[in-house]
Amino acid sequence: MSAFRRLAVLASILALAAPAPARAWGPEGHEIVGWVAQLHLTEKARARVLALLGAGESLASVSNWADFVRLERRETASWHYVDIPLADERYEPEKHGARPCVTEKLKEFAKRLANAELKDEEKLEALKFLIHFAGDLHMPLHCGTRELQIDGKPGTDKGGNLAQVWWKKEGEKSNLHQVWDIHLVRACLGESNAKDYAGALEAQFKDQAAKLAEGDPDAWTTESHGFARERVYQNVPVSERPVLLGDAYFAANKDLVERQLYAAGVRLAKLLNAALGE
Repeated sequence: MSAFRRLAVLASILALAAPAPARAWGPEGHEIVGWVAQLHLTEKARARVLALLGAGESLASVSNWADFVRLERRETASWHYVDIPLADERYEPEKHGARPCVTEKLKEFAKRLANAELKDEEKLEALKFLIHFAGDLHMPLHCGTRELQIDGKPGTDKGGNLAQVWWKKEGEKSNLHQVWDIHLVRACLGESNAKDYAGALEAQFKDQAAKLAEGDPDAWTTESHGFARERVYQNVPVSERPVLLGDAYFAANKDLVERQLYAAGVRLAKLLNAALGE
């Protein structure tokens, strides 16, 4: 296990234990995105990425770095998501991106990575943030949040973090965000590892890769938000009693989880190729 992978595992454990909301696909999800992206890099971009990362590392192995560094650099916490109310139809930079958010940071780090005047250590940090945020943006609950009343005052469920659920059986406490972070990805993986699963996704979706690569971060955010509204929150009513989610919810959303993991990888490769490979 590489040093970055060990840090990623530690970050995942600490994130789940911390009182602050978790804001990422689980570690496996980000690794899958990294492996998919690696399949779509140009030769020039691949060589430059490997030169920045160093021997023995890959897009996947550093894909969870941003979660780890968040524990030390608290100002980066809001960079992982953008809370767009479900009632809003699209991402609007002036409205939703007024404070640092995943969409604006994705664009910022793509520009930094392409900046020939930056030192390699600065580009490396930009690369690691970019890898992670491409994954974050495609987890629908990073781009959508349900409005509700909290103690009689307007609030939100913080991207599903406050939507309490039981996973698989009553008493298995979780929340909707964690179901999408961890449980659905692991259910998709089964006995596969992230690299092999990325290969399986490539075989499944490769004919759609060019179409999925279209658009830009603003459009991808709007799309992810739409999935939150139309799919993620379906059959998860606001309730004081945890809602039971299990096999039926997984079956209804497996295609979306797989599509979003693959789209994130293809689109990450697009950004990396534009910054480093043309």
